[in-house]
Amino acid sequence: MEQVNALKDKGNAALSANKIDEAIQYYTEAINLDPQNHVLYSNRSAAYAKASKYDKALEDADKTVNLKPEWCKGYSRKGSALAYLGRIDESIATYEAGLRIDPDNTQLKDGLAEVRAQRTQNRGFTNPFMMPDTMNKLRSNPLTRAYLDDPEYIKLLQQLQNDPSSLGQKLQDPRILNTFSVLLEGMDAGEPMETDQPYTPPSKPQQKKPEPKKEPEPDLPENKRLARAEKEKGNDAYKKKDFELAIKHYNQAKEHDPTDITFFNNLAAVYFEQKEYDQCISECEKGIEIGRENRADFKLIAKAFSRIGNAYKKLKNWRQAKVYYEKSMSEHRTPEIKTLISDLDKIIKEEERKAYIDPAKAEEEKEQGNELFKKGDYANAVKHYTEAIKRNPDDAKLYSNRAACYTKLAAFDLGLKDCDKCVELEPKFIKGWIRKGHILQVMQQSSKAISAFQKALELDPNNQEAVQGYKQCTLDNASIGRDPEKIRQRAMADPEVQSILRDPAMRMILEQMQNDPRALQDHLKNPDIAAKIQKFCYLSKYLSPVQGFKMETDEAESSSSGPISTLNSLFSFTSPAVKKLLGWKQGDEEEKWAEKAVDSLVKKLKKRKGAIEELERALSCPGQPSKCVTIPRSLDGRLQVSHRKGLPHVIYCRVWRWPDLQSHHELKPLEHCQFPFSAKQKEVCINPYHYKRVESPVLPPVLVPRHNDFVPGHSLLPFQQLVEPNMPHNVSYTSNGFNSNHLSPSSPLSSVSSPGSVNSNPQSPYANLAETPPPAYSPTDESNPSTNNNTSPDIDVQPVAYQEQPYWASIAYYELNCRVGEVFHCHSTSVIVDGFTNPSNNSDRFCLGQLSNVNRNSTIENTRRHIGKGVHLYYVNGEVYAECLSDSAIFVQSRNCNHHHGFHPSTVCKIPAGCSLRIFNNAEFAQLLSQCVNHGFEAVYELTKMCTIRMSFVKGWGAEYHRQDVTSTPCWIEVHLHGPLQWLDKVLTQMGAPHNAISSVS
Repeated sequence: MEQVNALKDKGNAALSANKIDEAIQYYTEAINLDPQNHVLYSNRSAAYAKASKYDKALEDADKTVNLKPEWCKGYSRKGSALAYLGRIDESIATYEAGLRIDPDNTQLKDGLAEVRAQRTQNRGFTNPFMMPDTMNKLRSNPLTRAYLDDPEYIKLLQQLQNDPSSLGQKLQDPRILNTFSVLLEGMDAGEPMETDQPYTPPSKPQQKKPEPKKEPEPDLPENKRLARAEKEKGNDAYKKKDFELAIKHYNQAKEHDPTDITFFNNLAAVYFEQKEYDQCISECEKGIEIGRENRADFKLIAKAFSRIGNAYKKLKNWRQAKVYYEKSMSEHRTPEIKTLISDLDKIIKEEERKAYIDPAKAEEEKEQGNELFKKGDYANAVKHYTEAIKRNPDDAKLYSNRAACYTKLAAFDLGLKDCDKCVELEPKFIKGWIRKGHILQVMQQSSKAISAFQKALELDPNNQEAVQGYKQCTLDNASIGRDPEKIRQRAMADPEVQSILRDPAMRMILEQMQNDPRALQDHLKNPDIAAKIQKFCYLSKYLSPVQGFKMETDEAESSSSGPISTLNSLFSFTSPAVKKLLGWKQGDEEEKWAEKAVDSLVKKLKKRKGAIEELERALSCPGQPSKCVTIPRSLDGRLQVSHRKGLPHVIYCRVWRWPDLQSHHELKPLEHCQFPFSAKQKEVCINPYHYKRVESPVLPPVLVPRHNDFVPGHSLLPFQQLVEPNMPHNVSYTSNGFNSNHLSPSSPLSSVSSPGSVNSNPQSPYANLAETPPPAYSPTDESNPSTNNNTSPDIDVQPVAYQEQPYWASIAYYELNCRVGEVFHCHSTSVIVDGFTNPSNNSDRFCLGQLSNVNRNSTIENTRRHIGKGVHLYYVNGEVYAECLSDSAIFVQSRNCNHHHGFHPSTVCKIPAGCSLRIFNNAEFAQLLSQCVNHGFEAVYELTKMCTIRMSFVKGWGAEYHRQDVTSTPCWIEVHLHGPLQWLDKVLTQMGAPHNAISSVS
């Protein structure tokens, strides 16, 4: 495909340079490679027409129409070829067929008018206003080109085309007189111009013109008469392509009359046809010298100069050709020579541009630009990138780099232009699309930015920068959708919106669609109209609440009858069922999101008889018995609503009951629900009244004695501290629980009598603590003192209660044994730790990608790239959950989790992608703490290890991996739980320091 486009571009360039044969050759080669490409046949048809090969032009035009009947350009090519062949009626029919497809096509209209005028020509007089190329001649002349902007002038031309007899009256208008002279000047002098009887005024000067050519012949000297005779013989031979004979006669004419420049010009024309360009130039120079000596007509001298220019052009000596064309213009100005000079200027500039290209120097300039960019000297960096582009204009990355500089300098228009050029040169260069999206986002053109990010995602669906840009633009649109003033300003500033609003045809189409919605399908067949309707569809989501958004029209219409109100009525697709269900929505946030969620649900429930009615009954009568309302479970169990994924029962509980709901861990199904989400059946119940919200348990205070008040039996109890192994054990967790084949060897499954109980792990340091009833959990009923037989009534104890902290946790990020960046404090109960660089919300995202480390090696870099979406940490009802969002597994060391499952405290749990595991439970921690207070300061202090959770991304550590310690993993985090740590601190403070120094257990 690239080779075809290259050949087509070469053909276009050759055709523009009047190299018709080369153009035809290039188009033919391209057609051989891609015989179904209608554009190639169309271009070759134009080339054949320019070469006067009208039969071949017609064949290619027919092929174009057959390949793509809806393309109007093909009908224009065919109509033009038929007109040149004199088949006027067929040409008219072809133009009319094209206009039936596109009634507003200017090219077809002009062509039809010209061939109709050609058909109605008078037999005796060729009306110049009815010639096929009339409009082209008028546009090419500077004087008449200005007239074409006047509607009155256009009407006069149409009257003269339809009624040629009115020409005599219209000649009183100086514009028509000038037009008439311009059209007559372009007619072929070789054709007879017999005058018509009614047109007496123009007939007189036409009769005078041929008289000087015929009458003076008898008075010519003998030598001039003989020279004229030889010239005529030479002309006849030239027309017959007998160039040798023509040269002979022209030389004899020169011998008879060596003072006539015409003979030199004619002889030069023969040499030009023989491609003997040096001889041609020599003869023209001799002719110019003879002409100046004998005061020849300046037009003949200009003709000689232009012929020299043509010869140099054939020799590809563009500068010399331009010099002689300019000399010709100084003798006699003609539009043809002016056009040739303009074409040469383009060729010379292009040659200079190509000669300046040097990829090696471009690379040097690029490196200098990169260095200046790093230093923040963006203005000078632009200069180097510009020079690099001149040296290598086909390098897309140079435009991307310069666009980055323009962005830093806030020259967004220039940056956008460079991005467009970048993606034009290399459509698969993803960085160009992303940079374009960011610039459009800054320019508040979110819809166009979304399109740019979509292009990037088509190339790389996993590119996080493109994903984040797309999401941010979507959020921007959503936020703007709540501000009517911003919507009005943005819409009115969009030129495309303004042109659509002022288009009478679109008004008519909108009104027709309002009266007959079925007409929409017909209008969508037209690509232009479909694009405008799509634009309206996009705007309708945001323009519906705007009041006073008016369109300026010729008639004073109110906004209620304008296109916006029509649009709102057309594209308001919210069904009555959706509106009714939205009436029970809780909270005022996320209106658009809730509407889309409910609309998606209604579409699913419509397929089930009575499902919508059952849901309405449950919402209208909360607390009353209701049936399950189910939808099919997706492959991953989640439901996508407006670029956001979530669990279906959580989404609809958030819509209709708890707007602040964060996680499915906060929900538990009621007993009578037959299809709860946790059952993992094919159907999921989304009835919000079949779920209850789990409230955070109230932790009882711990009764803490002073260390000198310990009961001897307790204080002398040997504290069993488990020896840490050289390498932690490993277990793997799946959606079905822990793999029994990979349980921690220190705690066989058979020994776990009751998972979650404190005595379930015989090797735990807390295994024997349960033998003594804890004071915090002892009965308060004094009638049963037997249960407190191990506690002295004189012990001084103080209750220490648990208190929630402003930050429930803090997270530190490490690479190997080096901490990177600042500690992240968890404000929100839902926190995501990922590998990206652009946090959309600083309070609930810890983006590791934005942290820098000068000591980072290739292993760390590679691991960071695979962190991806990372891990989602929930803090719900006193419990902490870790959900792996990354494509790679995460590895967690949580002593609280290990204690619950009966594993060795240092065991590392592998959590694969898409799985979630509870890694901390406040209630179990409180139970352990209440038991440890009776066994001394060191037993309580040991619990500090439980309040710290370590988590590694991608790479694991332990007995099954070559890394023995978490500090050997490339990327890991340490989570400190503030609530339990503060509780421990208060308890230890109340207990006081022990009499004897103890060893550190941290």
